[in-house]
Amino acid sequence: MVSQHKTVFLSYSWDSLEHQQWVYDLMQDLRKNGIDASIDITITQTQTTNLNVMMIQNMRDRDFVIFVLTEKYAQKADALAGGVGFETILSLETLKNNPDKFIFIGRGQGNFNKMLPFHLQGYNVIDFSDSDAYAEALEKLVYRIHGVPLLEVEPLGNVPNLKPRSLVAKRIEKETSFADFNIPNLRENTDLDRDHFIRKSYNEIVELLEELLNQVREKNPNFLFENDKISEKKNVFSLYVNGQQKASLKIWRDRFFSSGYDQIFLFYGRSYSNDDNAHNETIVCNEDHEKRMTLKMNFSGFGNQQDSLSPRQVVEGIWKHHLAPSLQN
Repeated sequence: MVSQHKTVFLSYSWDSLEHQQWVYDLMQDLRKNGIDASIDITITQTQTTNLNVMMIQNMRDRDFVIFVLTEKYAQKADALAGGVGFETILSLETLKNNPDKFIFIGRGQGNFNKMLPFHLQGYNVIDFSDSDAYAEALEKLVYRIHGVPLLEVEPLGNVPNLKPRSLVAKRIEKETSFADFNIPNLRENTDLDRDHFIRKSYNEIVELLEELLNQVREKNPNFLFENDKISEKKNVFSLYVNGQQKASLKIWRDRFFSSGYDQIFLFYGRSYSNDDNAHNETIVCNEDHEKRMTLKMNFSGFGNQQDSLSPRQVVEGIWKHHLAPSLQN
């Protein structure tokens, strides 16, 4: 069964051409989300229209009316001026009997309260003032129109059978609590845990390297790179400036001697070696006193051995100490 499209009419004041375009774009975004939205200029473009009749019909027949509130809208509504004033008068009775028919959104440039006409003081408004948060505000509006809660609410459970607690019980509970004791974490990470961690870290390092090099390419049209994926466990990055190869990075994971889990190996140079026994740096699994796993780099180009690294910190070190200097040579 196909759900019926919700119908919406947007009421707004013609503050400026920019504002009119913004309302038009909002209408288009609502339609992309399965909402039959319209504004005055999309109705009058195809038919001879009595504007007052149009307002009455849309206020009466649409599932929702969205008021796009601005300071100028509030001024016209309070003065009962123009089309905004006419729609204000039309809405008063319905606002009293069926307030859910109306949705209020705001575009403010300072004092938010100046957007609210006198008769709408106290109603909740979806704030579209911040252009950077447009997508989030649009999502709230779409959920509201479709009648779907934006936030999940846990169903009510059974009322617990509560009984009074004696003072003795409280005292015993306090005396038997050892939260202030240093209780060690006795969990042990297995080779399988370490192998999964290294595999996840390897994939994240490769993804971060690609994101970093794509940003370098965006800022430098003469820079190109290739990521040759040899296998699921091996990648070779080749970096070019003006068509000339400046650096390469081979990164792979493999077992080393008697290790029960994979390690990550790095090889730097203008070109790479096919010999996987040759590498400049090794990344292994490290554990802190809480048994949390991090990365550790051995015989690192960063200087001394580096413990407790994240994949992002590894990529930062690779770029700072190896790739960036090679590109500038």
